[in-house]
Amino acid sequence: MEHKTYNMEHRTWNIKREEYRAANARRRNFSYDTRSMLHGTCSRGFPGSRFWRWTFVRALRASPKFTTGFSIIETIVAIAILSITMVAPLTIAQRGLNSSIYARDQVTAFFLAQEAIEYARNIRDTNNLIGRSQSGDWLKGLGTCQTASGCGVDVNTGKIIDCSTDAGKCQLTFDPETGIYGERRNSGDGRPVGGLQDSIFTRKLFITSVDIGTLHPAADVAATVSWKTGKIQKSITVNTRIFDWYPSPL
Repeated sequence: MEHKTYNMEHRTWNIKREEYRAANARRRNFSYDTRSMLHGTCSRGFPGSRFWRWTFVRALRASPKFTTGFSIIETIVAIAILSITMVAPLTIAQRGLNSSIYARDQVTAFFLAQEAIEYARNIRDTNNLIGRSQSGDWLKGLGTCQTASGCGVDVNTGKIIDCSTDAGKCQLTFDPETGIYGERRNSGDGRPVGGLQDSIFTRKLFITSVDIGTLHPAADVAATVSWKTGKIQKSITVNTRIFDWYPSPL
């Protein structure tokens, strides 16, 4: 039993010794160990030197891992993708801003047109209250608005302007302190008076008498407000029909 055990241990030692020799032979098979080169020794037996270390470091630097980068085409493509991702949100924001500005101007134009309509109704009511309707002059004071060129209305001063002779062509003025629109200009050069400014809105009122075959005379009233938002010309028209609600007796 002891002899057999000894033979087995001896055989195992011989196998390990052969594996060790084979491993040394593979290391000496014209290959260099990276760790040995960095430390200045060569596994084939050549003495370590600065030449071998320099050669190994240069080989590492010349490998694609250390020399590759972004080419011009890759850079251009990356810039193009970045530009597209930035332009799209800015375009959406710009369109939203333009839409909000147009909506603001449109609402302002609608109220200015409605103001002119209400002014014409006020003059009609005033004429009826003082008895002018009995003489058939229920549109007194609005004769200028019954022309083809229309008239301008300054609600603040109660003034009717002839657009055909007005220097500002019925362009409204704006008071930046009060935020009120009007038609107040110098008679000479046509410039806004005081601290007023030229607005972007032009307002004209048109009145046309109509015969509807009843005892109550009627007239069609149209207020047109035009303006320019950026380079786009816009306009809005409000139409209504007013009646002589207190005609002359039969």
